[in-house]
Amino acid sequence: MIATEKSTSSTLHRVEEVYSSRIRLVCFLGITLLTTLSVSYGRVQFQTLTTEEDFASIIANLKRAAEAFASSTDDKAPAISKIVKRVQYTKDSVAALSKALQGLRGKPLERLYLTYQLTYPLKMAGNDTLRALAPLLIKIFQEQCIYESMPHWPPGFLNTLTKGKPQQRIKALDRKITTERAIVKHNRTVNAVEKTLKYLLVVMDFPQADEALLKRLKLERDKHLAAFLQTIETLKAESVHMKPKQGKRYYEKLQELTRDIEAKKADYFDPTKPKYSKTADSTFEKRKCNFVVSTLHLVNIMATVAGEPAVMIPGEKIRTGRIRKPHRRSRR
Repeated sequence: MIATEKSTSSTLHRVEEVYSSRIRLVCFLGITLLTTLSVSYGRVQFQTLTTEEDFASIIANLKRAAEAFASSTDDKAPAISKIVKRVQYTKDSVAALSKALQGLRGKPLERLYLTYQLTYPLKMAGNDTLRALAPLLIKIFQEQCIYESMPHWPPGFLNTLTKGKPQQRIKALDRKITTERAIVKHNRTVNAVEKTLKYLLVVMDFPQADEALLKRLKLERDKHLAAFLQTIETLKAESVHMKPKQGKRYYEKLQELTRDIEAKKADYFDPTKPKYSKTADSTFEKRKCNFVVSTLHLVNIMATVAGEPAVMIPGEKIRTGRIRKPHRRSRR
């Protein structure tokens, strides 16, 4: 009986070992399969839009989001649609994309939202595609990327906010908040479009695009817009990819923007950062910036790109920018 028990126990042990091995194998295969599916699923399948029908379809899909964005009472900036993240353009997309951008319909903020969505995939496009679109992108940049100012409310209206009857105060404050948030929402959408276009204008390495960006920098200087720092940072970030010829264009033109201007700090306001007030005019946040010094630092970075001498920066020793990295962008 003892021998039988030992035999039975030994048999059970072997069965357990085999069963355990099979479970481990099944688990391993299951994990491997899940991992494979996960990697496969994580791979983005890009859709290349080339025809008018392609763009009509994607605009139809984005239209509801554009309407919801424009009609909401918050002041948030737009987010990139999941649909757009799966879109890419080639040279064959140029004609249909141009027509789509010029044919957008709806309220101004809806059109601006759609412009943001449709131009964003151009960040992955080649130079041949970008240069073919340069005139249109410059036009959008100049005509649509315009910030709005906060309103100056009449004294009587402001008086109602503090001394009016409760219902009057509530109604007046609601009107004030709705109006001002709409302006900030517009400005944040403009900034989103502008940021994309500034990048595209730099990377396409096209004289007319560089000229448009320099013109915008001058406007930002004259209107005391803190957005000039965004322009400078975009140029700094992309300087490592520039060819000497493009670097020299900026080296020369940027210096012109600093001439006959005092190198001192001044207030530059940010139209995307509100300072709301319930009883007075709302304003935008201001930053103390020195346009001349910030721009000349960029000039010395371009000096490294172009192989030109560095320039003197007021209050600082001469600098030569940074060590030049190899040109590594390929956007053909």
